[in-house]
Amino acid sequence: MWDTTRLKPRITSLLLYINDLPNCLEATNSALFADDTSISCEGFIPTEIESKLNIGLENIHRWLKANKLTLNKVKTEFMVFGSRYRLASITNSPKIVIDGQDIKQVKHKKTLGMILDEQLKWDNHNEHQCKKILSNIALLRRAKQFVPQETLVTMYNALVLPHFNYCSTIWKDDDSKRHINKLLKLQ
Repeated sequence: MWDTTRLKPRITSLLLYINDLPNCLEATNSALFADDTSISCEGFIPTEIESKLNIGLENIHRWLKANKLTLNKVKTEFMVFGSRYRLASITNSPKIVIDGQDIKQVKHKKTLGMILDEQLKWDNHNEHQCKKILSNIALLRRAKQFVPQETLVTMYNALVLPHFNYCSTIWKDDDSKRHINKLLKLQ
């Protein structure tokens, strides 16, 4: 049995340690979750976005140095969100830099279990979900000859069902029916 009273101060101190990070940001917004931090801004032209993000990242870099922390620059990426039309109209991609190193632009990214793409469509997320569900269903098929029905139900509830429910309440785009139908077939 874990003694959680000994763990709480360590977790709390970590959260307090980074809790003031958003205070160093001016033109960008931040979202903190455990050891993941996302910053965002809005703009109508790529140079405006580039400027805001680079200023925000420079402020974060100074904050990290002052607090004796480091940033994993290899894992740091950026994405530009917009409609297909607006994304196609961008001729020069923003150049985002931190501490002299270029940050890689991506078209989609997994964050907190969701795969976001630059148009906020659910295609990549749904495809990833279906693959995970299918591999877990295959695991259940292999296990059914070795374990009782009750254990299979428990395994289903732990390994398959969460993939049907996770983030399903926010799928509201033109293709949501198509995504839901794919999942219903697997169900």
